Amino acid sequence: SYAKLDVHEIDDTAVLAMRLLDDARAAVFAGDETVELRIGLIGSSVALTMLGIDYDSIDAIEQARGIAHALASGVLRGSVELARERGSSHCDRERLTEIARSRHLSPALIADAQRWGARHPRLSCIQPHPRLALLANNASVALDPVVHRPTTLTAQVGIRAAMQPWIDDPIDYPLCAAGAPDALDAE
Repeated sequence: SYAKLDVHEIDDTAVLAMRLLDDARAAVFAGDETVELRIGLIGSSVALTMLGIDYDSIDAIEQARGIAHALASGVLRGSVELARERGSSHCDRERLTEIARSRHLSPALIADAQRWGARHPRLSCIQPHPRLALLANNASVALDPVVHRPTTLTAQVGIRAAMQPWIDDPIDYPLCAAGAPDALDAE
């Protein structure tokens, strides 16, 4: 059978994660508005492998863009739905909708963000979480390549650059040194 990336499921899962984290914040921190939520991902290179896509390919960069776009859409949709139900943060709605437009999110979502605002205006972040990756059947950490498959550092930079426009926080954690040497290694 042919494996396929379902970006709608990524979007829907991000909405659910947003809701669960908002519930957890309310339960654990008693509504402390200073506690910020961040949603990211793990296992991206495992997903590429399952799709039959080489981490060092243009196809991997295109898939990474699709994943990041779906994540951005889902976290914003979840935050807007929560703002409608539970109240918005004191976010700059014009800035929020400007970012959503620049990310080519759906016009309906942009209109909802303008109307309702967002409960959590800055949401996505990709950082390594090795323990969480272990719980997910030893998935690859964040955007790192699968450990036993050497990749170039250029490929890792390419994947990060492809995703960054849709991710709120900088993707700036160290590159995986297990990759094969390339031009970036020499610099």
